[in-house]
Amino acid sequence: MDILLYAAQLIAGFLLLTYGANWLITGGSTLALRIGISTTVVGLTVMAFGTSMPELTVNVSSALSGNTGIALGNILGSNIANIALILGVTAMISPMAVAEDFLGRDFLWMTGAAVLLFVAMLDGTLSFPEGAVFLALGIGYTWHLIAGSRRKERQDSEEAHGKGRGLLINGGLVVLGLVALVAGGKLCVDSAVGFARFFGMSERVIGLTVVAVGTSMPEFAASLAAALKGRAEMAIGNIIGSNIFNILIILGITAMVHPIHVAVDARYFVDMSVMLGVTLLLWPLMRTGMTLVRLEGALLFSIYSGYIAYLLLLAD
Repeated sequence: MDILLYAAQLIAGFLLLTYGANWLITGGSTLALRIGISTTVVGLTVMAFGTSMPELTVNVSSALSGNTGIALGNILGSNIANIALILGVTAMISPMAVAEDFLGRDFLWMTGAAVLLFVAMLDGTLSFPEGAVFLALGIGYTWHLIAGSRRKERQDSEEAHGKGRGLLINGGLVVLGLVALVAGGKLCVDSAVGFARFFGMSERVIGLTVVAVGTSMPEFAASLAAALKGRAEMAIGNIIGSNIFNILIILGITAMVHPIHVAVDARYFVDMSVMLGVTLLLWPLMRTGMTLVRLEGALLFSIYSGYIAYLLLLAD
């Protein structure tokens, strides 16, 4: 009976993710033109923060219950999944052109956030003051993006004004899409955790795999939908922005709710090294030809498959 319930949750979750992603991309891309910001910035901010809401929900709940190790594992696992799994699979399905900004400003922020987390966690603790610094940096990054966003050419804005839906309708689509993505992500997480426990997986492996992948499902749905609609800048921006938000804003808030404590052991260094490794690998992959092609997507996916195999077979 439990298996049937988990299956029903999974199906409902995928339906919400599918419709939510389409609403978000349709509303977000048109809204961006109407209010004068680029679709790249929409991907890096609105989409990224919205699709990171499941991670925030899981982390705050974990922090309030004192399970901060799960919170850190969720973020490490989600960031690894965002790059190696989601960008990998998306590129395999639909190769994506890479905007120049991603290789400079945004990639540096994503890499800097990952390195900052590594340094901050060397003592095994992310404290309240450190969390506050993380949060301030995340807010600063978001403000910098929005304030520095260039307006679209007048022709594009006029075209969007003439042909696009009204501002209120597009804003409603964005909100509705985000709500559907968060709800769909929660259903997928609940279903996946139920399946994992039914088959006897450990809590640590569940956190780094099932929960991490489950909370990344909104990113996957949104990025794939964007890529298929020819909005590669939104697809890649969503992943890079989500990884930045996951570390700076979500872990920052988590540490302010409850300091994060983990054992800095060999398993921790493996997980952290994989996150740093796939983050750094992304730059040369995006730089070659300014396109993330199918072969590069397959490489990322193979790395993720190897990491999951390690977790399932060797980690515990």
